[in-house]
Amino acid sequence: MDAFPTRFPAAVSLRWFPRDRSLASLLEMRTLIAGLAALRRTPLAVVPMAIEGVVAAAFILARVFPASGVSAPAVAVFPLDIYFDLKQSLAHASAWAWFLGALVVSVLIRSLTLTTTLWLATDARIEPVTMWKRAGLLAVLAVPCLLPAALFLFVGVAVRYAPFVWVGAILGVVPALLLLKRVTAREAAAAGHPRTRVPTVSGYFSYAYALAAVAAGMTFLARIGVWAPAALLVLSAPVHASFLLGWRDQARTNTVPGGPPWATLATVAVIVLIFGSAVLDRFVRDGGAAAPSVAGSLVLLGGINSTSTTGALSDLDPRRLGFSPSRTSMLSYRRGGTYGENATHGNLMAIARVVAEQLHATPRPIDLVGHSQAALILDRILKMHLAAPDKAVLLAAPPPYPPSLNVPHAGRNGPGKVAADMARPLSRVFELLGADGFNLDAPAAPFRLARVDVPNAAISRVAVWALGDSVWLQGDWRRPGETNLVAVTDHVGVTNDPRALSAAARFFGGRTVSDEGSSWRGLAVNIVRYAFEPWRPG
Repeated sequence: MDAFPTRFPAAVSLRWFPRDRSLASLLEMRTLIAGLAALRRTPLAVVPMAIEGVVAAAFILARVFPASGVSAPAVAVFPLDIYFDLKQSLAHASAWAWFLGALVVSVLIRSLTLTTTLWLATDARIEPVTMWKRAGLLAVLAVPCLLPAALFLFVGVAVRYAPFVWVGAILGVVPALLLLKRVTAREAAAAGHPRTRVPTVSGYFSYAYALAAVAAGMTFLARIGVWAPAALLVLSAPVHASFLLGWRDQARTNTVPGGPPWATLATVAVIVLIFGSAVLDRFVRDGGAAAPSVAGSLVLLGGINSTSTTGALSDLDPRRLGFSPSRTSMLSYRRGGTYGENATHGNLMAIARVVAEQLHATPRPIDLVGHSQAALILDRILKMHLAAPDKAVLLAAPPPYPPSLNVPHAGRNGPGKVAADMARPLSRVFELLGADGFNLDAPAAPFRLARVDVPNAAISRVAVWALGDSVWLQGDWRRPGETNLVAVTDHVGVTNDPRALSAAARFFGGRTVSDEGSSWRGLAVNIVRYAFEPWRPG
């Protein structure tokens, strides 16, 4: 690709400053434009994906597919359409036979769609049966390649553990891009160009963000009625076909789209921002402790998999919140003192009563700092009108509503059985490696909880959302009846985030803390949420 002359080293120059500064180039829309030109030449090429869109819309109207952005990849280009079938089958298959049958149908139909789209757009007709066989082999290969990503996404959303979602995204991007390159490489070979560079990484991300935009539109339109997201799904079919045919034409002419890789740069920037802040909060930052200035007792309540001596709050210096260590105590999940990880997996209603008993015995005024699951316990304390703190700051507080996924207990059938059968051994592997596992059969598992929220509670509450948690979010992140803040960090790093702890200190000291639901940070939560929506099961 042509570039302006520069004295910078070659590794720094070239790709970043192209001559072509047209709007299409800067927004990386050349692939889409090339595809639209191909559709003008061969308009019938849009028919296969249009048919898929009509069928998927019918499934949405019949309530088989969710009427939200989760269903946006139902009409996506290969192999993201197979990923959609995988993630939804994992989420809803109640038996292995059901799951395997769905995959067989997926391979047959998705490979047929890919074949007919490319065949109808080809001037020199190639034997379609041969093309279908080749596409079918790629589709069969896509299933095991994308299954780990679908499984990690399922577990991450079900147990609300963001690292699984991030890992799943990485496990999905690489094989999907390589499979797409394989498709275009065959097209290039058919045109006498055995080497091809499309889609580029940035081109792939550009398409992913276009798909996320469709998903956001579907979720928004669902407020009007189930027909609205179904209609948008049908209308999006030409966009998907245009990207596929654009990559095909670029492969056959051995060209790549011009323009700087904005999609890649934006993706890397967000990841560096979140993970960089999380690393600083976890391992580097050490806020100075101030002299105690707040009267009363400070109580701490850890989240799931915490113990009396370990957890995200175990190293919190109460002086950073204005409290003396002598007036600070750690609440227990058990009567009679210390507790272990298993105690945090119990029935949250029963745990709420145990915690309320300890609050009742604590000298007032009482201020509480809770992490993660502690917010759900406080919800139940307030719902049952038990002894509660006077103020509370909830760090990395999950929404009061449960995930939309269902997971049956071990040995039982029901929606989510296949995913659960795969996930339980995965949890044991993590435990063997010394990492935290996840108990899908625990009463405290997020998908087993009922919605409990008390917007009109008599106590003042601040909830601090960790931006890194947004990847598993399925709805509004704001907690009703609370002042909502956003920390640019992850689930654990939020307990050492200077901005979050500074806001907590101001709140406990009687000063006003402003809600950030409408701030740029609140907007960032929704952007990350919608970027991941097409890839989550639902």
